[in-house]
Amino acid sequence: MPSIRSILVSSLVGLVHAGTLILVALTLGYSIGPSEYTSFGVGWRYGGLVVVAAVPVWLVLRSRIVTPLLVLVLTTSYVLGMELTPPGPIFRDVAELERLAEPTGIIVVENGLYIVRYMLNASVWTVGFLFLGLVEYTVRTGWKRLPAVPSPISLVSIPASREQAVGIATVGGVLHAVVMLWFALRLGLTVSGEFGWLL
Repeated sequence: MPSIRSILVSSLVGLVHAGTLILVALTLGYSIGPSEYTSFGVGWRYGGLVVVAAVPVWLVLRSRIVTPLLVLVLTTSYVLGMELTPPGPIFRDVAELERLAEPTGIIVVENGLYIVRYMLNASVWTVGFLFLGLVEYTVRTGWKRLPAVPSPISLVSIPASREQAVGIATVGGVLHAVVMLWFALRLGLTVSGEFGWLL
């Protein structure tokens, strides 16, 4: 499939994917509408849901790499299934759980938040899909029993040269470090000492 057409098709699938998840989440009562976030927040969260679906579809159309798309379908099905099957999300005020006399306005969600977590971590899923695609590409290129990739990726030769292997490993390591640091900061982890962040 021509490059522009595959980008358009994968972007359309990404938009449908994001729209479906956001519509279901809003219907269930989650506060994830555009008014809940800054412009950057809307772009990051909504755009992440588009990209996380567009990348696996693009890999299928571009190079017939199918594993990321299969995992995307399984992941999205699991998220929607957990949200839509009984008992579904239950919203409770903390006062009800703590037996307080007055409502606190702090809401706890039971049996839910699957779509919200998926949306917040879409960038992590996207990186995972890319590396899963790289693994499939490597296996199909190196193992003759499997069908070869019809349009090899010029940036990655199998077997890879030493420089390519070091480059790919470095990029993977840096992405992993950035994602783990991001998770740590989101969880409020603090590190004391001058060299703490180097760990």
